[in-house]
Amino acid sequence: MANEIQTKFDVVAAVAITLSNLASGAARQGTFIANATRRGAAKVTVKITSDAAAAPFASSTYEVWLLRGDGTSRDDGCGAADAAYPAPPTLPANATLIGTLVLTADTSQAFIGTFDTSSAGPLGPTWSIAIANRSGNKLNANGALSYVNYEYYLPEIQ
Repeated sequence: MANEIQTKFDVVAAVAITLSNLASGAARQGTFIANATRRGAAKVTVKITSDAAAAPFASSTYEVWLLRGDGTSRDDGCGAADAAYPAPPTLPANATLIGTLVLTADTSQAFIGTFDTSSAGPLGPTWSIAIANRSGNKLNANGALSYVNYEYYLPEIQ
């Protein structure tokens, strides 16, 4: 019987990132993740909820950026913890765009997307995600309504 190569997924985990009230034109990075298992890629799921009082502009975007580091240095000299990141259009000098959420003009709307980091090359020893808000309005004040999760994956011979 011939072997198959199937995709093996690890446990879903959260990227520590504060998205509540993120202003339009601002960006935020999550805390860097140590890639202790040396996985080459991850599936990143982003859920961002628009503000309850002011809708995003139709066809505007939330951008999802991959940040990488070697354990000491990180893309664009950013810190290792959940923090503000250089606002667009400065963002990013060296980070890699892995996806965008295209928005509708709806208040309290959850926008969800799943993005694959593999097109950006190996994750490296440490990595994180940055979110840029280009919607025209701030994000929802309830931080529990927005999140960034990730799940490592790798090919495995069965």
